Amino acid sequence: ALAVSVVVGGLLPAWVASKSEIPRLLSGYTGGKAALPYLQQGLLMFQFTISITLIVAALIVQQLMSFIRDKDLGFDPTDIVSVRIPPDQSWSALEVAISKLDHVTGVTASAGVPGNLPGMDMSVQNRNGESDDDLKIRVISIDQDFTSTLGIRLLAGRNFSAGLVPDSYKNCILNEAAVRHLGLAEPVNETIVLGRERFSVIGVVRDFHFESLRNSVAPAMMRIDPESFLTVSIRARPGALERVIPLVRGVWQSLAPDQMFRYAVPEDDLNHLYRKDNDSRQTLIVFSVIALIISCLGVKGLARSRTGQHRDEIGLRRMLGASRIRLTTSAAGFYLVPVGIAVALASPAAVWFADSWLNDFKYRVPSDVQPFILGVVFVGLVTVLVIRSEISKTLSRGFRRPGHGRMK
Repeated sequence: ALAVSVVVGGLLPAWVASKSEIPRLLSGYTGGKAALPYLQQGLLMFQFTISITLIVAALIVQQLMSFIRDKDLGFDPTDIVSVRIPPDQSWSALEVAISKLDHVTGVTASAGVPGNLPGMDMSVQNRNGESDDDLKIRVISIDQDFTSTLGIRLLAGRNFSAGLVPDSYKNCILNEAAVRHLGLAEPVNETIVLGRERFSVIGVVRDFHFESLRNSVAPAMMRIDPESFLTVSIRARPGALERVIPLVRGVWQSLAPDQMFRYAVPEDDLNHLYRKDNDSRQTLIVFSVIALIISCLGVKGLARSRTGQHRDEIGLRRMLGASRIRLTTSAAGFYLVPVGIAVALASPAAVWFADSWLNDFKYRVPSDVQPFILGVVFVGLVTVLVIRSEISKTLSRGFRRPGHGRMK
């Protein structure tokens, strides 16, 4: 779609111009009659519309990607490395062995890691003792060290007890989204019923993103279920992650020498989630630049023709004291109409384009006019600079006064 837009925006005006007699069209005359300046302005308007649309859309997308990069995820993904629990191996044996390594400050077992933390959606029983599909929550398996290792803040109640005492399997922790979803005014000590199992709420944690930011934080219940543990996550001391990974590899190979050691860095995984979006953003920027260059070439060609046509007038006004800025401002007036119409057409087009691209994201940056202002100012500035350049070249070539020779 971007390629089509740029090709149409750049080549269609060129094709129209090629069908006209370019020297006469751009010089302002066709067959002794005044040419259609409206056609000139229309072609520029079309090119400007494509350019401004792509530039504004690129700025809006850039705002979202910056928002995602800077957004508080509710947990700290830095200095974390995760490994899969070897088949037929005890997660607790792996966890204990890794916890004794140098530079390791925390170890936790879970079904996954934030950004890729699988769970099961289950219906909670309502006050009538019936499973209510409107009260579905995500059930996530973690151990007692999950929140402390990943830096997830406890807002109320307590964490799971150390040592996995029997009562731990009957307790659960909710996130803020689940508290709101279930309508619990005082969630601690409430009972959550899932099928035939009953869980006592012992704590509430701050919402954290256990999936991509394309999705809002789902209501979640965290419970201890060792049979669902697939991953062990290790927190290293700040700056020591590269030293910890070989040590973890050594522990892995001692427990599962026949298994290939693989690890993941959640911070890199989170960036990978948006790699496609970053690639799309970069592609959008490239096509924006191409469209702008095509528009500048159109402005340059028309400006050269118009300044050449009015060379003597420009030179005379210059001789009478008109500054280059004043001459540029006067010449730019011809381009105000196509630029103004292009802005009016490009603004809703850019919003639609960006909204279509961002449709999958639940989180949006606050709407503002900054991308539109920056896009218009940038295109306008480039246009003025091109016109000023052509006026300077015209003055440098000299001009004629009526009844006189060439003057500099």
